[in-house]
Amino acid sequence: MANHTDDDGGGATGYVPEEQWWFCLKHHQVETREGCPNKDRLGPYSTRDQAARALERVAERNDEWEHDPAWNDDEAEQQ
Repeated sequence: MANHTDDDGGGATGYVPEEQWWFCLKHHQVETREGCPNKDRLGPYSTRDQAARALERVAERNDEWEHDPAWNDDEAEQQ
């Protein structure tokens, strides 16, 4: 399985570090591999800090995409 991390917690690489972290969407806490099922988690992340910022990164990316005319049909139609 590919690890989906980079310096800020996104992007795909082929490297799978020995230690991985997930953010549990049910319990709102950082977990190790032995945590909840992956269907209830975001990750894996290569650091505990990246996993802890998972929802913050999701909000940042959603905001970026919401204001990107290449991905926003409403803005493209208004132009």
